[in-house]
Amino acid sequence: MNKKKNKMEYFVFITTDLTKSAKEIVSTYELRPKIEEQYRQLKESWKLENFHCKKLSEIVFHVVFTLLAYLCYEIYTTLPEGADCANKSLPVILKNEIRQQFPFYIFYIGFLFGIYTAVEENRLYAACGEEARKRIDAVLSG
Repeated sequence: MNKKKNKMEYFVFITTDLTKSAKEIVSTYELRPKIEEQYRQLKESWKLENFHCKKLSEIVFHVVFTLLAYLCYEIYTTLPEGADCANKSLPVILKNEIRQQFPFYIFYIGFLFGIYTAVEENRLYAACGEEARKRIDAVLSG
């Protein structure tokens, strides 16, 4: 009964599954806000957008890889390394993530290249002889 208006309010829930009791129907209906919120988060955080393609192979590819990415994330949350991500949405995880960005150096000579972190680059530099250091200094100083 609505105490403010002194009148009864009724809600009607309909299902095609005749084996469900009224309590089961209401319990299922109560899941709706959670499902809708998860769908909204999926669209926003996983950048799911309208997909305009008519080729079956491209549609299947898109669906399979989207689901694969989501499943990998779900599996990760069950591992010890991802336990702190369990029951959190992707936006919350990204917001709370502490990003540690380490500088990388890319050295390119002829057809060869190497990618090193700052620590690795410093160790290589320290291991070089004086002549090599002078050449590196000349290149890095412009």
